Amino acid sequence: KKALVRLRDSSLAALRRHVKNKECSTEEDHQRPLVQAVDFVEWLLQLCASSLTSGSNYQRQKSALLLLAAILETCTDSWSPERKKGQPPRNMAALLTWARSKGCWDFFSRGNILMLLSCLQDSTNEIRELASELLVSYFPAAFPESIAMAAFE
Repeated sequence: KKALVRLRDSSLAALRRHVKNKECSTEEDHQRPLVQAVDFVEWLLQLCASSLTSGSNYQRQKSALLLLAAILETCTDSWSPERKKGQPPRNMAALLTWARSKGCWDFFSRGNILMLLSCLQDSTNEIRELASELLVSYFPAAFPESIAMAAFE
């Protein structure tokens, strides 16, 4: 989690430099750390998704859900009144917008929601509980109709 916080904070700093130095001719050099950090978090997200497929063993699923929880806690702008520390930075929305403009960090995609919903059918209580905590804490209260229909198929 500490590594994700450092990645997030360095990405925010790189994004501020990128915005400040937009007219600079070496824009690619300023963007490289930002692109690498965003790509790494995207890779972690995809790793979690591939580890939560049906048939994955318990340890792999639990590790993927814990990693996904750390990603969602650090790389989203979801503010939680229960936490005194660890709130997202004020300018987190700018980083999320930049990452999404590059086709990354679609944490609340249809595939990710269906992936977590499928974990609710797991045979172990711990996997079901971890998945339900993520759904309740970070995902929208009402799912789009297409996801609701897919969940009941």
